[in-house]
Amino acid sequence: MTNEGSPPAAGWYHNADGKQQWWDGSAWGPLAPETPANTQGAVPTNPTPQPEKKKPGFFVGCLVPLLVLLALVIVFQVINNTPEAQQERAEREAPVLAQMACEKAVKAQLKSPSSAKFSSTSASGSGTNYTVTGAVDAENSFGATIRNTFVCEVVVENGRVSVTDLAVV
Repeated sequence: MTNEGSPPAAGWYHNADGKQQWWDGSAWGPLAPETPANTQGAVPTNPTPQPEKKKPGFFVGCLVPLLVLLALVIVFQVINNTPEAQQERAEREAPVLAQMACEKAVKAQLKSPSSAKFSSTSASGSGTNYTVTGAVDAENSFGATIRNTFVCEVVVENGRVSVTDLAVV
């Protein structure tokens, strides 16, 4: 019994070319093999099994782009880790390291280091020697905020930073 509007039951049917083709209930499948029995009107009972085409799974779909991204990161790290790149990076970072060391040394001389607010700070120099200047607002022993200026001489060498001279006025 077939409901009106529903597809026919699974089975072998004659197609427009007169050949038998498997209908699985929702889609057409393979043609029946050409055999003498087929040409005499016998209907095969089962379709020829067809291997299913599987789509790559979610894991494989994500794994490939992640491996490509990892390879790009590794290449970027190798390119940016040359001695020239390391030297350039050290030269860019040296003034910042000098400024941080100087601010730390200034805070060590203040009565209330936690209240320190630095302004107009700049570092000048090149190679290993830098001069850092600026102003600091901090509370004194009485709780009043006062401004002091400072000048600091700093040596930055091989990632090591040392303050050689400090004057807070």
